[in-house]
Amino acid sequence: MSPFAHTSQTTGLASEPVASQMVSLVGIRPRHFASHSGYEGFSRYIGTILKPPVNFRRGSGSLARLINTVVTSVTHHPGYSLGAFLTEAAAALHMLRRRHVIYHLLYGDTGLWMLGRVSRMVGGCLVATFHRPPSVLIRYGIDRRRIQDLAAAILVSDSQRSHFEGLLPPNRIFVVSHGVDTDFFRPPEEMGDEQVCITVGAYLRDFETLALAIHRIWQVKPTMRFVAVGTAHPQDAHFKYLKDKRLDILAGVPDEELRLAYQRSRVAIFSLQDSTANNSLLEAMASGLPIVATDVGGVRQYLGDKAGILCPARDSEALANGVLQLLDDPSRRARMGVAGRARALGYDYRVVADRMREVYSEILSMRAIRS
Repeated sequence: MSPFAHTSQTTGLASEPVASQMVSLVGIRPRHFASHSGYEGFSRYIGTILKPPVNFRRGSGSLARLINTVVTSVTHHPGYSLGAFLTEAAAALHMLRRRHVIYHLLYGDTGLWMLGRVSRMVGGCLVATFHRPPSVLIRYGIDRRRIQDLAAAILVSDSQRSHFEGLLPPNRIFVVSHGVDTDFFRPPEEMGDEQVCITVGAYLRDFETLALAIHRIWQVKPTMRFVAVGTAHPQDAHFKYLKDKRLDILAGVPDEELRLAYQRSRVAIFSLQDSTANNSLLEAMASGLPIVATDVGGVRQYLGDKAGILCPARDSEALANGVLQLLDDPSRRARMGVAGRARALGYDYRVVADRMREVYSEILSMRAIRS
């Protein structure tokens, strides 16, 4: 399957290229993303980021939690926050002044509450990208009422289609893959001698199964080292049963240290509850690492069948065996690393920007026909 696919039925329409100044990208970048990571990386090549006057993220302090609890209660949107409201308000004011612009809400799951209604009232063109799997979209109240005023919904995985097909016409649903900075995340020039396995990220991770898999690997390879990056609350529940000097837990690392952690590893392991697109998966692929991952959501769509080993959900033995097989087979490991790197190049932010430009043009063509 091509890295890029969509359900639109209007691909035969002739459309003019969309200039960057015709696109305003709206959204607050999640603070846990490295500066070379994140969905909005394609904005380097198309569009202009529209920033709110106050960049108020969700926050973790008691006052921030209180404020966001009130906002969530008022909006009846579990994923919404004051930061999202300020971002939408800034975009709404901008939309009142500039109506011949595509407004792309980068995080529709947690950032869409009022902007759709504003767009309808002023005749604007609003699209939104959704990142969460269907179970989370349902919990966040992403229903027909919330998205009916969008010119289009952009998904990052085919695994999300089932949720949106009952909410919007097919020609307003697009799938455009997430991207990765393949210039920054790249294979090492030389591979070290130490056997290291890396896992990165905390959202929708299955740490219980991962811990069991690590124990199984240690039974066979007692000197094997593991690196866990960005797992959040490293001393809390995620690894509370896995305190061992062979496990290095890194938090808040600079981009260069994250890249070095990938480059020093032999295998990347991702134990997942669910997934659509995944920053860490793409970064590991771009770094030339073979992958062992849970076969859920959009993982197979991104990884393909040559760049890694896919395992059933909650199967620690399969995860452990996948890692052990790759550690014992350098040639297979190398082939998968090369395949992963090649596949990651198809998800480079420049490629995503080109695809997004096509989607914007198609959306404008559909609007021109309707008007």
